[in-house]
Amino acid sequence: MDGGEGCLHLIDSLTNAQDRIAALERQMAELREREQQLSDFIENASVGLHWVDKDGRVVWANQAELDLGGYTREEYIGHHIAEFHADEHIIKDILRRLTAHETLHDYEARLKAKDGSIRHVQISSNVRWENGEFIHTRCFTRDNTERKRAELELHEANEVLRAIVESSPLPIAAITSDGNITLWNAAAEDLFGWTAPEVLGKPLPFIPEDKVGEHRAFRARDLQGAALAGVEICRRRKDGSPVHLLVSTAPMRSTRGQITGIVSVYLDITERKRAEIQLRRKAEELQRSETALKESEERLRLALEAGKIGAWDWDRIHNRVEWSPRVYELHGVAPGAFGGTVEEFVKIVHPDDQQRVAEAIRNALEDQAPYNVEFRVIHSTGQVNWIATTARVLYDEQGRPARMLGTSMDLTDRKRAEENLQQVNRALMRSNADLERFAFAASHDMQEPLRMIMSYSQLLERRYKGKLDEQADVFLGYIQSGTRRMNSLIEGLLSYSQILHAPAEQISVDCNALLEEVLENCRTLIDEHGAAVTYRSLPTVLAAGSQLGQVFQNLIANAVKYHKPEQAPQVLIDAAQTADDWIFSVQDNGIGIAPEYHKQIFVIFKRLHGREFAGTGIGLSLCQRIVEGFGGRIWVESQEGAGSTFHFTVPKHQCHTATTTSA
Repeated sequence: MDGGEGCLHLIDSLTNAQDRIAALERQMAELREREQQLSDFIENASVGLHWVDKDGRVVWANQAELDLGGYTREEYIGHHIAEFHADEHIIKDILRRLTAHETLHDYEARLKAKDGSIRHVQISSNVRWENGEFIHTRCFTRDNTERKRAELELHEANEVLRAIVESSPLPIAAITSDGNITLWNAAAEDLFGWTAPEVLGKPLPFIPEDKVGEHRAFRARDLQGAALAGVEICRRRKDGSPVHLLVSTAPMRSTRGQITGIVSVYLDITERKRAEIQLRRKAEELQRSETALKESEERLRLALEAGKIGAWDWDRIHNRVEWSPRVYELHGVAPGAFGGTVEEFVKIVHPDDQQRVAEAIRNALEDQAPYNVEFRVIHSTGQVNWIATTARVLYDEQGRPARMLGTSMDLTDRKRAEENLQQVNRALMRSNADLERFAFAASHDMQEPLRMIMSYSQLLERRYKGKLDEQADVFLGYIQSGTRRMNSLIEGLLSYSQILHAPAEQISVDCNALLEEVLENCRTLIDEHGAAVTYRSLPTVLAAGSQLGQVFQNLIANAVKYHKPEQAPQVLIDAAQTADDWIFSVQDNGIGIAPEYHKQIFVIFKRLHGREFAGTGIGLSLCQRIVEGFGGRIWVESQEGAGSTFHFTVPKHQCHTATTTSA
């Protein structure tokens, strides 16, 4: 290669070298720009970043990390990381786990800010290792102080709600969308009998088999957002007894608005139902002849409809009373018009009740007495309403009363219904007293003429029997037979009237000994008809002995008299017990009673048979009056031609039993 070619080759080489140098310079500039961008991104990231060396000292931190605690770089970098942690054991655990080659994810810790406040954070970190040597940590710090504060506020709100639910006098239960219980307050425990530990996480236990379909339909409606309001239902207690309720429900929703469960509030109306039954029985006894009583029953039913409840909270330390909207409505006060202190509350109470309410509050605070008060308020319309309120006192750490949480409900309808019922009962008592006096006086006044008729008819029979024609003797027989029957009727009416006038004192009665006396009194009748009367072990009860004996005697006499001509009477007396009563039964193999007459036979003077069977039509009515005087009831089970079993109940008391006996 000559000199010219060598120069050209050298120029080409230099040119290529310059191009490569220019390309490298461009790459270096791009790398510096990317490095600057990355450094700016890390430095200005919204998440705190910092490095800690193997000795625990901070070697680098971005601005977000410094802002988190309010420190400058000089106050932070070069210092031991433990200086900035509120919990020494936490930072020791972090460093120990990182040194052990662990990677941390969302580790919760508390940092001390420069102003003395505490910041709640989550730390994610690992270690940069080179040739097995700990170089520094790579830590990401995320601030969740506000979330922690929100969780605390939510917890406090839930505690207030729990106290309100637990202090409610009405049973409250909540279930998930699949029917499992999540809430069961103290009132629910008291009403239904199951404790919260027994039912939580399980389906509602009080649904009778015949109400399962109804319950499923209600739940399906609730889960679609159609809540129930004051619907009447029947459920059962743990002991199996029925309980009548008014139920109101509301759906529970998630933060997204989805229905996740149902909360139910119950009002026990069993006593109201029992009162309605008693009123119906009295109406039947008077043959539904008094229209005023029927109207009163309807007013009572409407007046006893359950009211809604409201909640209130008294901060005793600051003397601030907060009412729910329902409480404003109950007291007849416009929202915002209430002064918000306990003194202002007492002023709203009816003047005649203010002292009693103030004393109840004082007793609840000083003596820990229950706060259950009924009082009146005067609405802006001038109407006086009744309110029932109950509350629980909450105490501070020193045992001093700090708050009262309570509920209030409207009692106005119930109070008015009670007043109406008292008026009706007074009217009934006056009516019954008039009837009783009339029967007693009429029976006494009729006995003297009957005795004269009987005496003179017997005198005529002795002097002229057989001396007049045969038809005259028949007429005298008719007179004496009718007189004896009329006398029996009057004696029965007197017995009935005496039961009404002067109910006998109730004492402890051995039914076995009593029945022996009754059978002895009925001995002639039993022997005359060839009857076999047997009784099993009977209890001792609290009753009027003579009246209970009269019930047994009337039922046994009927069982013996009304027998089939071709069959000797067989009578069995027995007793069985329920939770509240003794149920006595008198069973026979007689002619029986058609079902359509089962109620008519207890009506006074009502007889199903003619002269072929002796009787006055008073005996069963007298039995019914006596049994109801004990607080029991009487009924018959029978089919025509298949014998009868009469049952009656007496409230349960201490009893003794004996062996089977025959007469």
